[in-house]
Amino acid sequence: MKRRTLMIAVCALFSGMAPLAHAELKTIGTGANMGVDITNFPPAMKEIYPNFTKKCIKCHGMDRTFVTIQTGMTPSGSVFDNAAVDAYGAKMLRKPDADMTKAEVKSFVQLMKYMLEEAAK
Repeated sequence: MKRRTLMIAVCALFSGMAPLAHAELKTIGTGANMGVDITNFPPAMKEIYPNFTKKCIKCHGMDRTFVTIQTGMTPSGSVFDNAAVDAYGAKMLRKPDADMTKAEVKSFVQLMKYMLEEAAK
């Protein structure tokens, strides 16, 4: 009985999350080597993308970033929206091994917000 109740609760939780799911950000590849199709990105965003991926893979696979942007949920289950992007940018700036300047973090935040917007379409 407990198992059935748990299953119903999990299904209800995920069905309530459906509006948060995003899927229009086109990804290429899978796993840690996942990328995003930037063909239709504005020139400014295309320019940021290579450095963004280069810096991010120092600490985690790109799938972590792109799945978070596509779903609007962090791996820990928190909502990933524009406010969360700002918070993550500040967090990355404080990481000593991230090797990111304030200007880079600012541009990465702009790119992630753009991708969030695209994913929501």
